[in-house]
Amino acid sequence: MQINKTNYAQKSTAAQFVKKSQVEGDAGPKDGVEIGNNNNVPQDEPLKKKWTFFHYGAGDNNLDRFIQGDVKEMESVGSDANTNIVAMLDLTQGRGAKTYYITKDTSANPGTELTSQVLENHGIINMADPDVFANAVIKAMKQYPAEHYMVDIGDHGGGWSGAISDDSSGGWMSTPKIGQALAKYTRRQARK
Repeated sequence: MQINKTNYAQKSTAAQFVKKSQVEGDAGPKDGVEIGNNNNVPQDEPLKKKWTFFHYGAGDNNLDRFIQGDVKEMESVGSDANTNIVAMLDLTQGRGAKTYYITKDTSANPGTELTSQVLENHGIINMADPDVFANAVIKAMKQYPAEHYMVDIGDHGGGWSGAISDDSSGGWMSTPKIGQALAKYTRRQARK
């Protein structure tokens, strides 16, 4: 009997493998099993990871440096084979909002500036607008599919009154507005 040893190298996630075969002995019938080749997954679709963590950092207020510092801490770990870390930050002083794919900062002396890739520069926007929040969550989950999702809001909290203040726009997202934003996401998921 011919033995077919198969080694699998992980490409991007545990769900997709590249097959490398090596046959022992001389030519003849082969026994072998191919596992997890995912030939039915279109190559233009992003690969699903275990988790996508989305941070919505509303720092267009007096928390600017703390909100940026939170994301800098995320860069100490960065995204990996099982986890996407995506952050949308809005900062003061006309810097506007940007969405980042968080990667590990490997520099010898990490400073306070973010080193992760900017996915999108949104300019000056109102992060307290429920539509901005809902669309950001929807886009992150579409671009970075996962088995599980976590959405984190970084900003001032007002207990039951709400969260997310945007000083440039004078906005505040009340708890009902946060609910509206999440309901918009839920309705969109239900249509799929």
